[in-house]
Amino acid sequence: MITGAPPELQQVGMNPSLFHKSDAKSWRGPCPRCGGTRRFVVFTDRPWPHWNFFCDSCAFEGFFDQLGAQGEKMTPAQIADWENKRLADEEEKRRQRVLKRAEYATSKIWLTYEHCMCEENRAWWMTAGIPPSWQAFYHLGFEAEHHFENHGEFYTRPAYVIPKFDPGWQPTNCDFRLINPPDGVGKYRPKAELQPAAFFTRPDYKEIAPDGKAIICEGSKKAMVTSIKLDEETQVIGLPSCNSWAEITEKLKGLERVWIIFDPDATVWSRRLALEIGKIARVVTLPTKIDDAFLSYGLTKDLFKRVLAQGRPVEV
Repeated sequence: MITGAPPELQQVGMNPSLFHKSDAKSWRGPCPRCGGTRRFVVFTDRPWPHWNFFCDSCAFEGFFDQLGAQGEKMTPAQIADWENKRLADEEEKRRQRVLKRAEYATSKIWLTYEHCMCEENRAWWMTAGIPPSWQAFYHLGFEAEHHFENHGEFYTRPAYVIPKFDPGWQPTNCDFRLINPPDGVGKYRPKAELQPAAFFTRPDYKEIAPDGKAIICEGSKKAMVTSIKLDEETQVIGLPSCNSWAEITEKLKGLERVWIIFDPDATVWSRRLALEIGKIARVVTLPTKIDDAFLSYGLTKDLFKRVLAQGRPVEV
């Protein structure tokens, strides 16, 4: 079993101990060009040394075998052996996640979080743009003491809870929106033992989008606000982040149109996702985050429709 960051990084002068796992196919660490500590991503879904990398801070990108390794490259036999171990490791992780997801679905723990909501919590969701009727629809909740680990450190914080469901109300994961997160820790924490999941604003549909259209943005809360403000049947999908897509591209096959509206600082990633989705994708750019546009800057339903009409395909 492979544990820790890949040791192959040492061959190109990088310290594996400074890298942490981003998702099933990538690791994050310091950028050798700009020095950023978390914006440099190494993708390990190809045989070494043909791993590609990208810094979403300075846009440094390429493949490691184009850099020139600081030592002998792996032999074909070593590459095959490493790849077999990696595939076995990924298969075991997939099996464990299937089991954990089944346990999570059976537990219906999100109902416990929902029952912990008090008037103060409901008022907070209101200020975030989610009225009581939609709070109930999404089974939004609260946990007074959420325990989590971050880079070997353990913390406890109160957190708002956003359950996630695939179409047909199939439970997948949930986001914990931390109150007063520790320095260097993001506000949103999913259940780490479960597969990263997208948030669907219409889990009551049996299929993703009966009308063949979907809008993609960053984050569950932004998706909820967008869906509520549109007051339509269009499926809005919130991804875990601009570079964590939760295997959404496979689920979008067969749709007529998909609009991607990431935050203003994620234009590179919106383009990448559009290229991954294909010709049905359109990239839309706003000067601010989409929920802020609706809640604070006067974006209306009609104006938003005109914005969508200006979305353009991404050229290769």
